[in-house]
Amino acid sequence: ETQGIFTLLILYKGKEPKIILCISNSRKPYIYGKISSMDKVSSLDCERLLFEPHGLYIFAKTIDEFAEKALVKSERMLSLE
Repeated sequence: ETQGIFTLLILYKGKEPKIILCISNSRKPYIYGKISSMDKVSSLDCERLLFEPHGLYIFAKTIDEFAEKALVKSERMLSLE
C-alpha cells in the first residue's frame, strides 16, 4: 500500500501477518525504512511507525541491499517469537 512517501508491506508466516515493513519511496542517497513485529505496533501508518519505540531501522544504498537487510532482520524477529 502506498502511503505518501512510504510503501507499506505486511509479511505473512502462513496465513498470519507477522511483520510490517515501511519503505521510503524517495531515492535520495539512501533508501530507508523500518521493520516491526505486527504484535508490537499500534498502527499501520508508516509515519507513526517511524516514531514507535519498537522495531528496527534499515538503511541501504540499493534496493537489493535493503531487501537483504530486511530479510535478515525479519528472520531475527521471527526467531525471537
